[in-house]
Amino acid sequence: MKRTMKLVTVLAAAMAVLGPARAARAQASGGDEALVLRQENLTLAKDSARSSAAATLPGDTLRFHLDFTNTQDAEVRNVAIDNPLPGGLVFIGGSAQSDVTARIEYSVDGGVSYSPQPMVEVTDGGRTVALPADPATYTHVRWVITDGVAPGSRVTARYDVLVGARPAPPGAVRQ
Repeated sequence: MKRTMKLVTVLAAAMAVLGPARAARAQASGGDEALVLRQENLTLAKDSARSSAAATLPGDTLRFHLDFTNTQDAEVRNVAIDNPLPGGLVFIGGSAQSDVTARIEYSVDGGVSYSPQPMVEVTDGGRTVALPADPATYTHVRWVITDGVAPGSRVTARYDVLVGARPAPPGAVRQ
């Protein structure tokens, strides 16, 4: 039996300043823990002069790990792990990965539309042209896993961000 499941995790802006051991959790329909978000501060881990209790600082690189477990009794297909990027975090281009075959897509318009390569329209010499969006303007990252995920199987996705102000993308509605 095939089922389709879409999980959406919403990160609070405060997640960026929590310690590396903090995690956000999403519940599956049965109340089981289906998605666990872990964060690690890569800058802090490399800086022996900073105390492990030090707060996250502007310029730090954070890595988010999203661990999805199929808590259903049957295989699920077309799982979408959709992750808004909180304000104050800048996506690091090329950092999104997963341990399974997944289509990685990005949004620059607050999650309204997604593309593996978002485009933005700019006016150049009175002419409107479409150019690839700067990864710093991404508002969401999403992994779409079309292959089946067996009951009890786990999928891990990850991406890196830079702590700092993100420029507002053209036409984006920020919350």
